[in-house]
Amino acid sequence: MIDAAAEAARDTDKGPVIAAGIIDALRQARSLLPAISTIEHASIAGRARARKHAAHALLSGLRSDGNTSPSPAISSGIAPRRQPAGNH
Repeated sequence: MIDAAAEAARDTDKGPVIAAGIIDALRQARSLLPAISTIEHASIAGRARARKHAAHALLSGLRSDGNTSPSPAISSGIAPRRQPAGNH
């Protein structure tokens, strides 16, 4: 289910579209549909997986040392502080 969700999440960030991708995959496999909460959790996990893959793809060409993890400033979401002009 999470693989189907990740596949659907490659093109969108919208939960209903991702859930529909899961349901379509389950129907093609002729599986019984689980509870909506299970589909919702799989959708969230699939979206996270798709975002992680996208981030790795974007970062893979940025670092020359082979390290694809973002810098601490990017990871924390905190921008470095700038000194006002003239206060060096």
